[in-house]
Amino acid sequence: MADHEVIRKLKEQFEGKQLNSGDIIYTIYYQKNPTFSFTTDSSSLVEIIQLFNIQANDMEEIFLYMQGEVWSPAGEARELIRALGLVHTSMSVGDVIRDYTNKKWYIVAPAGFEEVQVFLSGGKAFRVGASK
Repeated sequence: MADHEVIRKLKEQFEGKQLNSGDIIYTIYYQKNPTFSFTTDSSSLVEIIQLFNIQANDMEEIFLYMQGEVWSPAGEARELIRALGLVHTSMSVGDVIRDYTNKKWYIVAPAGFEEVQVFLSGGKAFRVGASK
């Protein structure tokens, strides 16, 4: 399945759900070389890869939808994940969500989400350890 077909199917899945007027637009980023760990070390630098934009009620809803068994139950996203140089389909600890409404970035923490600093350089995005 072509990359654009995976994204189209995902958008159809989200378009079918009831959104609230206060829904927020988010961008999903996955770690390029995931350690599935969480650090607050500001010297920790991890490359993150943008997957796509999504509209949802909150980040918890995004986390649930971004589990492989939900958005890629038959492996539909496999080609997209490989093409982006990623190795995991399910959103995991260390992945990042950009909240456009609040103009903030959040890292998936072991329990919930924490604000994180992200910077862009040479067409790539990098996250630093979680903000405290």
